[in-house]
Amino acid sequence: SAPPSSSPSAGFQFKPLAIPSLAHRQTSKDLLLRMAETLPNFVDGKPVPSSSAKAIDVISPATQEVLCKVPCTTNDEMEAIVASAVEAQKKWREVPVQQRVRVLMKLHSLLMANKDEL
Repeated sequence: SAPPSSSPSAGFQFKPLAIPSLAHRQTSKDLLLRMAETLPNFVDGKPVPSSSAKAIDVISPATQEVLCKVPCTTNDEMEAIVASAVEAQKKWREVPVQQRVRVLMKLHSLLMANKDEL
């Protein structure tokens, strides 16, 4: 393992998102039935339900079926989301390029490995 670093990114921790496993999904119809729910906002890497009762359908361009709903996020919620993203960007820009590339390559690998299910 590498020795501790004195760089600003030394304490940076990636927060994995809680993404449900794709292994249990049997058919696209099952997937659509499970996903036709209102998704939360994500703030600081955590799911946060919106206080808004309104939601927008997310439509599959291939099938025209509702995949899920997203909240009509309030202005206050949006300001908190943007502030969180600004803070995350300040930390992310301090991460060495090589480490950022590894993260993006892992994302690419996961997307390709699950492209049929996505």
